[in-house]
Amino acid sequence: MTTEDKKPFKSQEGQTDQQPDQKENNLVSQEENHQELQSEAKRGWIKLITFSVLAAFVAGLIGGGVGYLWGQSFKSETDTRRYKRIERAKAEAKDTETGFITEKDRVIFTFSLKDLGLLKYNNKDSHGLTADQIVNTYGLASGVDYEKKGIKLSWDRSKSSKSQSVTMYFEKSGDNYYLKHVQAYALGEFQDKQKLEDEDEDEDEKDTDNSKDYKLTNEEFKSLKKGDSKTGKGGTPLSELLKKHGQSIQIETENDITANGEKYISNRVIAKVFYEVDDDYKTLRFLAQPNGEFLYIGTERD
Repeated sequence: MTTEDKKPFKSQEGQTDQQPDQKENNLVSQEENHQELQSEAKRGWIKLITFSVLAAFVAGLIGGGVGYLWGQSFKSETDTRRYKRIERAKAEAKDTETGFITEKDRVIFTFSLKDLGLLKYNNKDSHGLTADQIVNTYGLASGVDYEKKGIKLSWDRSKSSKSQSVTMYFEKSGDNYYLKHVQAYALGEFQDKQKLEDEDEDEDEKDTDNSKDYKLTNEEFKSLKKGDSKTGKGGTPLSELLKKHGQSIQIETENDITANGEKYISNRVIAKVFYEVDDDYKTLRFLAQPNGEFLYIGTERD
């Protein structure tokens, strides 16, 4: 074989020696590019996730802030006047050294059904609120009656409700008086504005026929939803009934009459309302809820 014949062979050999190196380099380069792309993609996803989390967090803060402000606004519209009255009532009670009653024409605080539903009454396990605690919280009463076994405080004609009539009965135990039950009528929240305006007119010109407040038609009675006997869940709210028929209510811990007097049979607070239904008379029972509302659980004879 001549020298010329060997040259091409040599050249091919050189090429074949170089090809594996080039392939290896190409593979390494491709792998590096692939890893770099994966890293960039991963960084991109991390940025996207981080941004999404931050955006959701900020949105939550903004939304929560707006919700809080809206809630505060709503709360201020419905409760600000109540809080102001209760603060003034507390201040007046604090300034009074002795006694339970105010010297002014009208009491400051106007009770709501919720206020009465959240009070603690005497029960089988413990005492209710003391007369001092009530006065220190809700202000001075308009009247007081001292009885053999306790005292009776009344809050009549408040500054924002001329018809309000709330009487609290306290039993004496030791040196204190503890809340036994409440009798309430014409709570301000259930009074018709026109009816309140009529109170400023001459007594002879006023329509004093309130008989419809004491009566329910048979259809109205049957339309009441009876809630669970233990929880009241699903029952008609007492507030709905009082808006239509503003009858007197009595609130106290569930009890039974025995030969030895009243005996508490549970710690449940019950509101009783007496109505005439056609030619019959019924005492409706409503169970107090944690929010101060009362739900219908049936009549006293159920």
